[in-house]
Order: sequence, then C-alpha cells, then structure tokens
Amino acid sequence: MNIKEFLEKYGNTLKRKAIEKLAPLYQPKYLDSWDTAALDKLTALMRRPFVAQADTILSIAKGFYKADRKSLILVGEMGTGKTLMGIGISTLNPKKSNRTLIICPPHLVRKWAREIKVTDPNVADVKILESISDVELTKPVGREYWIVSKEKAKLHYSEKTGYWTRKGLLSCPLCGKAIDFEEDDLKKCKHCEQPLNGANRLGMRRYAIAEYVKRHKNRCHIDLLIADEVHELKGGDTAQGQALHALVVAADKTLAMTGTLMGGYASNLYHLLFRLFTRKMKAHGYKHNSSLEFSGDYGVVETVIETKERSGRTASLGKDNTVKRTQEKPGVSPLLLPHFLLEESAFLWIEDVAADAMPTYDEFIEIVPMEEEQKEIYNDFEDKLINAVKDSSGGGKCSSKLLGALVNSLYALPDGVRKGETVYDPDTGDPLIVAPELESVHTNNSINNHSK
Repeated sequence: MNIKEFLEKYGNTLKRKAIEKLAPLYQPKYLDSWDTAALDKLTALMRRPFVAQADTILSIAKGFYKADRKSLILVGEMGTGKTLMGIGISTLNPKKSNRTLIICPPHLVRKWAREIKVTDPNVADVKILESISDVELTKPVGREYWIVSKEKAKLHYSEKTGYWTRKGLLSCPLCGKAIDFEEDDLKKCKHCEQPLNGANRLGMRRYAIAEYVKRHKNRCHIDLLIADEVHELKGGDTAQGQALHALVVAADKTLAMTGTLMGGYASNLYHLLFRLFTRKMKAHGYKHNSSLEFSGDYGVVETVIETKERSGRTASLGKDNTVKRTQEKPGVSPLLLPHFLLEESAFLWIEDVAADAMPTYDEFIEIVPMEEEQKEIYNDFEDKLINAVKDSSGGGKCSSKLLGALVNSLYALPDGVRKGETVYDPDTGDPLIVAPELESVHTNNSINNHSK
C-alpha cells in the first residue's frame, strides 16, 4: 500500500485523531485575523486560487511566516496548480522587499517566469540565472524572483584568489578593509574571515551557482527557496543533491514541492528529510550516512546470508565461509507519516481542486440519421464493397484484406462524407471502389455516433 492509498483509506481517521490531539495552526472553518488578511492578499492576485489551493497556500504560508518554520513540503498531484500555490506562498511574505529563488527542471524555467508575471501584480523583477554573473550580491528591491534550472545550479567554475583595489590598496571584497599580503599563504581576510576567492571561467573545474549563493548568503538575501520537483534532487552524493543542500543553507525558508514524494523506497526520502529537517533527523538519532538504518526503521530491509563449505580435508576443522548481504526492498512503514511528514507537509489531490476548477463530466450517445443523398452514397458504397468481397478469389488473402477495408471504410464514410472514401485493390494498389465527395451535405457534430 502506497502513501496515497494509505491516506485514502485511513485519512479521515488520521484527521480526526490529529484534530483531537493537536491544535492545527490553520483551520479553514475558523479563520483568525492573520488568515483573513492573507486571504485578502490572495484575492488581489491576477490569477485567483481555488478554495482548496487557497487553503493549502494559507496553511504553508502561516507555517512559514507565523510559526517561523524553516522548511515545509507541498505534495500535490499533477494538475493541482503547484506553481500557482508556490507563487501565492511567496506573495504572503510579510517583508515588503523579498527575494524568492526557484530551482526547477530545465523545461520548467520559462514556465515559472511566465506564470509569475501573469499572477503576481506587484512583481518587481524576474530573473533567470544562467551563470554566477547573474547573481547580484545586493538586497532585493520590491518582490524579486530568481529562477535557476537544477542543471545550471550544480555546474562549477574553478576558483582563483579574488580581491578589490580600493584607494590604491588591495582590499577585501566583503568588508572593504585593506589586505596585508606580507603574511604567508593568505587565503582569507583577517578582518571578516571572508575567503579571498572568486570565479575563474577559464578553469576546468566550475564554481556552482548554488555554492556561490551559499558562500554569499548574507549578501544574496534569499528569503524563500522553492525546490520544484524536489524528488529529482533526492540523491545523497549527487551534484544536484549537493546543490539543493547549498541552497537550503543559503535560504531563510525552503518550500519543497513535488507530485511524487516517494519512489517506493524509504531511502528515497532520507536525504531530502535530512537536508530539509536536519534537527529533527538528528533528534531521532540519524546521521548524514544513516540511510540504511533509516530504511530499516521505516522501510523494508532484506538480509541474505550465504554459507559456503570449505573444500579439502580440513573442512571439518574450520568454520564455514559466511557472506552476509543487506539490501533495501520496496515498502514504507506508515510510521513515516506521523513521525516526519504529518506536521511538515500539505497534501493536495486533483479531486480536491476539481470540485471548484472543473465542470461536471458526463457522456452520452446521440444517434443522428444521415441525410437522403448521403444515405444513397453510403448504401451504394456498401453494396459495391460487399459484392467485391464476395467476388474476390476464393476467399483468400484478397478477400480478407477487402473485408478489413469494408469495416474501416463504412465506419469512416459517414463522418468523412465531404472528402469521400476510396478502397484500393490489395494486389495492384489501383482504386477499386470510390465514394464521391459530397459538398452539399450538412453533417452534425463529428463526435456524434452516426448510424446507417
């Protein structure tokens, strides 16, 4: 049973127990002054969220800006509007000037930029980061958005010693104080401890945008990090996983968004949880390399022991050669939900949004009779096809192919009467039977089911 099935089956029971034992930060039926003020801001957006979306936005935003949570997760199925909700959460930041950094797959970079501009009426700047030269070490002016693809975020440039010249003196780029190069192996400013390095685009090793933002976090001022499709950044020692870690450290708050939180293994979540909720993971006794232990507690781990007998006369005097192998299997414990996800996540299914977003859906069949001239063409075409099948050579391959043409052509002709229909000789490829085009017929909706 996956998490979605588990929530569908036991969700109401969990909700009831949670309300009984906990005091939810946000309750849609009991709005306080913070909720109503935030809701007014959402209604000012050029694209207004639906009710379920607004509830999700308010619950996460209240966790960030009222309860001062560092990281939260938004799990929403495809089509629930995660991009809109991410923008909505950003707009509720109480700071008048703030900066949101979005890391996402490359094909979503332009989509994010486009949706921000058509949603946020007060956006000051939307910038796509292509290299570290696009990263401004200044405070935001108004509400700013930076967008970087996960591929660009992980790329590196080599380092070189870096400093400024100020009033004829070599100076620290951060504090501006003079640097004394008489000291040996000077690699950082003795005044502010700033590393004296920069980016060298000519070097073979490149300096990651994510790492650059992390090292200059006090000057980049990232108020909110949105990690879109965060399940793609779950790797423990991958470049993309390290890029996520660097940006989480640099940002004041982090919103992780995904429609596929888990891939069936407990380890899929381990490194994400450790980067987003480090204190909680350490409080449970886990370290950065405790993935297998975590899988043993909240997943399924299989231990295989292979024993091989020693060969030769001394086999009875020695011990068996035993090999122990441990591997993770698919499966997740339900305890993962209350221990790590329930207080840190908002879940949204397409059914929650569809009630407001989509009209009711129904199917029906309407029989539409053919017009007289159309019916005559159809009957003549049908008779010729049937006779051709009967007259074909002994019911062999030719007969079989003509029978297929009979069925397909008679289905197609009523809807395509304006362009006619032609059946070709299966042996020579020459036209065999032709239904003429009929320009004057007034056919009804082509999706209707026509009948002879």
